[in-house]
Amino acid sequence: PSLTGNIDGILKTVTTGMGQGADAYVRGGTNGGNNYGNSQNLVVKHSSNSSFTRHAYLKFDLSDIGEALHAGLTLDVLSNNGGGNDPTPKVFTVEVFGLNDGESGENWAEGTIDYNNAPGHLGSNNGMDPSTTTFLGSFVVEDNPGGRVIFANEDLIDFLNADTNDLVTLMLRRNGGNGGYNLVFASDEHGSAQAPRLDIVERIVPEPATATLALLGLGALARRRRRSLA
Repeated sequence: PSLTGNIDGILKTVTTGMGQGADAYVRGGTNGGNNYGNSQNLVVKHSSNSSFTRHAYLKFDLSDIGEALHAGLTLDVLSNNGGGNDPTPKVFTVEVFGLNDGESGENWAEGTIDYNNAPGHLGSNNGMDPSTTTFLGSFVVEDNPGGRVIFANEDLIDFLNADTNDLVTLMLRRNGGNGGYNLVFASDEHGSAQAPRLDIVERIVPEPATATLALLGLGALARRRRRSLA
């Protein structure tokens, strides 16, 4: 999917490295208390063994964003293969969740988040808590070595527009097992790849002065027309 231009909107980009933004991945099981906030990777895995399970957390600062007409999440794929000695590219389905507005822990810190304290978690290998998160949809990472993926739909737009405190957190969970397989996105710490970003087409709201001048101009035009007809 791609963003569609609109004469009533202006494109703005927000990354996890801007303002109060942040990104990290968390790992379950015996690694549940470890922090990976300074990693250049955002690893997303799922396995029956929770020690292999990893979820990615993305926080965006929307303080400079108004009403969204269109929105898309863009991620750089660093690797998607069988892992170990198997470099064969794989197809992965990734689920996207949003942390509900105003939930405790919404202002999580990149340097302290881990699997045990991550907001929206059930605290088990089941992953996201349906009472504190909203499922926004899924996207597919095709079987090619790297590239870029975009997630965009109406549910994402509605979720962003429902925000009231200028902070939104999106979580990525891989659908399916095969915990040894590699799926890695670039984080804001990566030296060359792009940080996770939201491309948002923001609705343009005319400034009151501009609107008033436009109305005055129309009024003057109408008076000129009336005089020419008299």
